[in-house]
Amino acid sequence: MIPPIWDKIPTANVSDRVIAIPIAAPTLEEALRRIPDAEPLADVIEFRLDYLTDLPLDDPLPTVHRLVQATHHPLILTFHWTVGRKDRSVPTFRQQVSLWKSLFSLAGGRRIYFDLDLRLAEWFNSVQEPAPWNSIIVSYHHFQETPVELPEIYKRMKATPAAILKIATQAQDISDNLTVFTLLQQARRENQRLIGLVMGEAGVMSRILSPVWGGFLTFGSLSPDEQTAPGQLAAKELGSLYRLSALSNATQIAGIVGNPVGHSLSPLLHNTAYRKLNLDWVYLPLLVRDLRRFMSDFVNPSSRRIGWNLHGLSVTIPYKVEILEYLDCLDPIAEQVGAVNTLVVESDRLIGYNTDVEGAIRPLRQRVDLKGLRAVVLGAGGAARAVGYGLKQEGAEVRILARNVARASELAHKLGGESGSLTDVAGSEYDVLINATPVGMGDSSNESPLPVDALRPGKLVFDLVARRQGTRLLQDAEAAGCRTISGLEMLVYQAARQFELWTHQPAPIEIMFRAVLPGLDLPR
Repeated sequence: MIPPIWDKIPTANVSDRVIAIPIAAPTLEEALRRIPDAEPLADVIEFRLDYLTDLPLDDPLPTVHRLVQATHHPLILTFHWTVGRKDRSVPTFRQQVSLWKSLFSLAGGRRIYFDLDLRLAEWFNSVQEPAPWNSIIVSYHHFQETPVELPEIYKRMKATPAAILKIATQAQDISDNLTVFTLLQQARRENQRLIGLVMGEAGVMSRILSPVWGGFLTFGSLSPDEQTAPGQLAAKELGSLYRLSALSNATQIAGIVGNPVGHSLSPLLHNTAYRKLNLDWVYLPLLVRDLRRFMSDFVNPSSRRIGWNLHGLSVTIPYKVEILEYLDCLDPIAEQVGAVNTLVVESDRLIGYNTDVEGAIRPLRQRVDLKGLRAVVLGAGGAARAVGYGLKQEGAEVRILARNVARASELAHKLGGESGSLTDVAGSEYDVLINATPVGMGDSSNESPLPVDALRPGKLVFDLVARRQGTRLLQDAEAAGCRTISGLEMLVYQAARQFELWTHQPAPIEIMFRAVLPGLDLPR
């Protein structure tokens, strides 16, 4: 195991899983004000000097010296010429060299590290210019993609005398994590300290798991709105929600697969439950654009290219039906519904379940007797299949309305109900109306799937879209005098069943409800 380089520096929070918090303030005074907020959460503080609008490039030391003296934490000093301040023209190469020569005078005595771009590091090495190589992080960034030549770039970086290497590339697909994972494994074998991260939503897993894979540290923002790179999580999330310091190669993995997944509350639900029961599990958001490739490279035990203890996946839009072709078998409910929202990895088999049925019907059953009720379901995808099946099992009369009339007709025929177009909702009579479309999430978060005049006072409206602040549909329904059910209830009940399928332990349902519905009194 590579010994930590921070071991001689007293900090409040040093662990094997190091979190560095970037402070990217526009002024020196603002940076100084943020330090006390960062210190309780950070093992290392990174000062993003490139964001400082009042940093004089010709005489940076007085400003930087005030930052250095303001904290006893280990530090990284970073200046990326093309990232931080947008109002500054790119300095000449000579100016860049001059700046770093000034900053290098701060080396020695305490742990201050200098994040030096690969091109500059190669220059200092080639001309044998004096540099504190034991305190230098040589870095490579690519903000458009994860290039195929990354192994060669790693070799170039390793050829410098720098103490630490840092690679951060943009994820075009979740498979780009495999490239960085492979490099981290290589660096571990070579006893080389490497920070390896993949940026963007598809790279979030690397920000959580890279320290487990051998990465030297990961970065977490001071707050969710202070990201210094795409996909960067808040340090508090890394430490508390994902329990970074407790993760290891023995940690059991679950996650949510879909596109998009950034809005999902499932990581909050499951990780809160794991923490409550002190289980060595972590649940990850996994943005997948190519399901076939993901199933082959990450999931199937016979072909996956990553070493992790994957035990289960939640499956969301748009993959609840498409995933069927990659599974070995289905439980009876999933087979009847024809859609899967839960995958269980059992030895070398992939088993599909549908917990959406229980998740959707339980909140309805708690409020009304569904037998004989007229139910209108909007949508004809995987969620509509699940709720339609559950309603039919309870004896309700089901009508499926969808933009794709052919799919609505196919589903209605299977359920023994009626079908039509979404535009038919205005003239429909119903006792229960259920939105099973994705309208209300992502880019459509301020939209409703139906006009206000389709809402009937006193009727029950259930939006399967789970949002803590409520959806536009539910807001309109409440204003129209309807009774409403939040999709958060379905989220909790279906997640509780997933939890039990994966861990074989009873789900702490009350804890899961409190995680997403603080202070809300629900019939349970």
